Amino acid sequence: VGDRVGCTAHATSGGGLGGWTWGGVGFGQEVVSRRAYGRGKMGGKGSRIVFVHHAVLAFITWLLRRRMAESEMWVAARQSHVLGLAEVRALFRDYGGRLFFVFIVHALGAIALGTFGIFLPYILRTIGAQTQAASVGFNALYYGLTGVGVFLIFMPLVDRVNRRVLFGVSGAFTALSLLIVIFLPLSNPLVVFAFVVIFSLSASCGQEQLYRVWCQELFPTMVRTTAQGVIISAQKIVLAVWSVFTPILVAINFHAFAWILFAAVAASVLIGVIWMPKRPMSVVGAGVEAQASAAA
Repeated sequence: VGDRVGCTAHATSGGGLGGWTWGGVGFGQEVVSRRAYGRGKMGGKGSRIVFVHHAVLAFITWLLRRRMAESEMWVAARQSHVLGLAEVRALFRDYGGRLFFVFIVHALGAIALGTFGIFLPYILRTIGAQTQAASVGFNALYYGLTGVGVFLIFMPLVDRVNRRVLFGVSGAFTALSLLIVIFLPLSNPLVVFAFVVIFSLSASCGQEQLYRVWCQELFPTMVRTTAQGVIISAQKIVLAVWSVFTPILVAINFHAFAWILFAAVAASVLIGVIWMPKRPMSVVGAGVEAQASAAA
């Protein structure tokens, strides 16, 4: 979906249209969390049932995707150029700086966003002494509000306002939400509620959404999906390694752990605000017309 938007949309609408993908993801995860909430009394068996459902849905999605037609512009680009090792080398040679920029902003932000996306119920149970039902319920609220924020805040604003301001303000509120976690007790449901509301709505305009927009606008049609794959795979590897140590760090010193998340978010926002690339006049064939794209 994002690649078809990138091949057909104008810069005045491409970012907002791309938001449909993550908005759908947010609501989908909210539904999954509610299903997990409903099976909370089943313990580990309930979670395994949810994951089996995931596997079935993933297989159905894969089948549906195989029947989707590629965009006309991608087909034309593929007919004139066959993607091979030389083209992949050219991607790193010609667009290495852009790859690194999107990766580092996305990866640093994902250390916090991914942590709470995966471990929020665990943290609320172990640090906040919340019940299993409350922990999963807050997790569902987090995903639902993220989807709402994408549709009501990110999509209407991303193509109309200065993106540096949008990203900077959303990042500041994300950092504020982490300070709530650091200085206030997670045993208080009102504190958890305030954190979830601020964190989810600010994250709806943050690194995950702009990663998709930047991939549309910074890379040409032929290598756009390859660039997205390189960035997201590297980012997921970083998050996976971080996730291995997350329970250990939480158990040793939660406040130090939360300060690490704060520092990662702050670094991501600063790098994004300072070096955010210029917005192209059109995302059609993006990356070709602006080889020397400088910071806006």
